[in-house]
Amino acid sequence: MGTDKALRINHGHVVFVGSKGSGKSSLYQCLKSPNPQVIDGLSCSVLVEDWRPFSNESPVADECCEYFNENLSENDLDASVSVWDICGHEPLWTIQQLCVPETALFVLVFNVRNPRDAGLLPQWVQIIQSKSLGAEIIIAASNCEVSEDSCQNVLDEIKKMENGVLKEINEELAILRELQSNIWVKNRIEKLERMIKKRPNVCSTVYLTSAVTGKGLSDLRRAILEHFFDAGKSSNIHNFNEQELGLIKKLRPLHDGKGIVMSGQDFKTMASALGFHDDEELESTTQAFVEKGLLSRVNIAESFEEPNNTIIITDPCCFANACAMIHRDENPQDFVNKLQKSTLVQRFWPTSTRPNDWTLRSAIDDVVSRGMIRESFLPLCWQIWNMNEEDIKQLLPAMLKLGVILEGAPKAGYEIELALSYFKNLAVTKRYHLPLLMKLPPEPPAGIWPNAAPSSTVTVDWHYQFQEGFCDDLTLYILAASKNFNPSKTTIAHWQNGLIVRLGDVDILLVSKPRIYQFCARCTVTNGNKQALHMAWATLAQFIHITESYLSNFPGLYYRFGSSSIVNSSSRSVHQLLSDHINTSENSDQNLWLIPPIDFQKKEEPSVPLDLQAWMQNISGRASVLLFGR
Repeated sequence: MGTDKALRINHGHVVFVGSKGSGKSSLYQCLKSPNPQVIDGLSCSVLVEDWRPFSNESPVADECCEYFNENLSENDLDASVSVWDICGHEPLWTIQQLCVPETALFVLVFNVRNPRDAGLLPQWVQIIQSKSLGAEIIIAASNCEVSEDSCQNVLDEIKKMENGVLKEINEELAILRELQSNIWVKNRIEKLERMIKKRPNVCSTVYLTSAVTGKGLSDLRRAILEHFFDAGKSSNIHNFNEQELGLIKKLRPLHDGKGIVMSGQDFKTMASALGFHDDEELESTTQAFVEKGLLSRVNIAESFEEPNNTIIITDPCCFANACAMIHRDENPQDFVNKLQKSTLVQRFWPTSTRPNDWTLRSAIDDVVSRGMIRESFLPLCWQIWNMNEEDIKQLLPAMLKLGVILEGAPKAGYEIELALSYFKNLAVTKRYHLPLLMKLPPEPPAGIWPNAAPSSTVTVDWHYQFQEGFCDDLTLYILAASKNFNPSKTTIAHWQNGLIVRLGDVDILLVSKPRIYQFCARCTVTNGNKQALHMAWATLAQFIHITESYLSNFPGLYYRFGSSSIVNSSSRSVHQLLSDHINTSENSDQNLWLIPPIDFQKKEEPSVPLDLQAWMQNISGRASVLLFGR
């Protein structure tokens, strides 16, 4: 992590992001060197380095100083910028976003030789914005050795998608502002207005670059440095006090694979022992650490009694790498060759006995071909760190809660060679699904969830609709986290983008579709409709709670809960009826979610009836409405 002085004068983070093969790694290496260079092969890891552009050790120091006419302070000359080179495996970007500082400068790279790359740029901008409100973004085109195209058309497409998102937000705001003011309406309006105010700031120039000829590299380097070192920006750098530095020193031994994650409560206990007794002071310090990239804080769902649980990632780069390294797509024999040449191989097999190639190839082929990974194989994937068994046992629950790995994979055969000497409590036969590798069945079993609900069944629905350009991979993480959440449930069916579980007397369907994440709960009526309705809503609410907790990590992501349009002038939407209800109800503070229905035509009732539960039952099959007590 460097010296205390270095911590004080780190100017921020620059993140190179883009699709696989876009040329991110080559551009990053060219950033630090006066000579063009092309990095062969695809990166399957996340690299974070401190770059000191003006230091005597920097090969480009003289050129960098010239950008500012040598008008730099002494602190600037010794300052660093943390550079992130993100692996291009697109489904991993969601989990990597949780590790990247929100205040980073993003360099979005696309390959001009690959039309798909350019077509994905608008979506990449919205994905970045979902986590980093008001993100600063530079667009860099790679492989422009002979291209004379200015690539300004990609900016037009980015603007087109951005205008579409703003249109959706403003349409909902127009409806909300017509409603009577209450805490729910007020909070929703404030959230949407904050999204409108802090939109992504995309540089108006597309930088045309080549790692072969050096074209455009100096201009790109200058644009990046001006973002961090222009006049006046140094005064905004957070200087750590002695107490904060003490907490940083306490966290340092946890890096390099040691204690990568901890609970929010454990972090608070650690800070309290160092004198952080005021919650506001600790919150301010934690936020400064997050902005510096010293740690990441992720909201997770635990229980309704403890709704604000968090995971503290003490080494964001290491956690992002740990997730990337288990999603391997290399040739199994190549992996075996690398493993056998590793200097750490004796940690796994301290005697002269080594597993044969077939055993190792079979273990990695589980990942590549079947999308499953053995628990005892994890240390071999993470061999670059000197992890012990306790470190891995701490890491697994965080990955389960975030949906990176998935419980319920079929057991593997017992292979004695995979019973590692220093990891005896890691199961040889236990496997986890890797849902992002999309090796689960593509469709559910036929007839397992009839379109028409069985007779004497109460059905309630829920529905999230996401903005255009949103990466659907996020809902796959949420789906996996939902499956891992409650150990008492029974899994009825699980496929690539869907899940059916049974919890008590309630069956729940969760399905991820383009732009849509859909829930449905069915409960057989045994002791009356009202009780069945309560049971269906209460069970469904658990899965909505998981989803809401996960989505809270993406403050710039616009999504809505169905259509909130007014049907016609002679009737009011259910959205309006519910807003009126919360204003007149004595227990209005007990309503957690009041959500409009999906294309629900409501004409016959001018107000919410006294028997609200019966009214909800009447519309539950067609609407997305939830009344839930705090």
